[in-house]
Amino acid sequence: MEKHTVKSYDAELLQLNSLITDMGQSTARMVSQAFEALVRRNSELAENVAKQDDAVDQMQVAVDELTIRILAKRQPLAVDLRVIFSGQKIAGNLERIGDYGVNIARHAEPLNRLSRSIDLGSTEKLGQIALQMLGSVMAAYKTHDTELAVKVWHQDDELDATYTQILKDLTVMMAQNPDNIQAGATLLLVARCAERIGDLVTNIAESVYYIVHGNLYRGRSC
Repeated sequence: MEKHTVKSYDAELLQLNSLITDMGQSTARMVSQAFEALVRRNSELAENVAKQDDAVDQMQVAVDELTIRILAKRQPLAVDLRVIFSGQKIAGNLERIGDYGVNIARHAEPLNRLSRSIDLGSTEKLGQIALQMLGSVMAAYKTHDTELAVKVWHQDDELDATYTQILKDLTVMMAQNPDNIQAGATLLLVARCAERIGDLVTNIAESVYYIVHGNLYRGRSC
């Protein structure tokens, strides 16, 4: 990041970067714990995920307040303006990812009551892909690495393919055994949450690309 003659301006931009990085770490932790709660049948851990949501919401508010303050005081131009507006957009995507983490965790307890015999390997794999994407895109944001951002953007294809296969497998499972319909429907909701997390991560990847290049990445080669 280019340094400015006013040191307090640099400090504000660094604070914005730090807030968004902290949000990324918090939402990644929530999503990780949500899938662990689901796969390990840990209802207590699932409850803990929901308790973390307020902190993420407060971080987003802090990002909004800081961006407004910077815009009012500094009248930023060019790349700084892209950093500020994109940072606010990234924070919004991260907040929504946290919400999906909470939704996944909330499905853990009813799933435990419904069935403990269903194989959750594919669901766990879906969560791992989503988490890998989230971790990578936040690393790309921190270093303004557009090559990594593009790689994450394309990794969404793998997540979508896994999601599609899970839908097919769950449909077959429910058709073959009506006793598994409720559990299958719950896992369908979980899979949908993971698929949406992937979409939000690609939004962040596009924002990283925009910060550096001034235009959105839409599937071109890097």
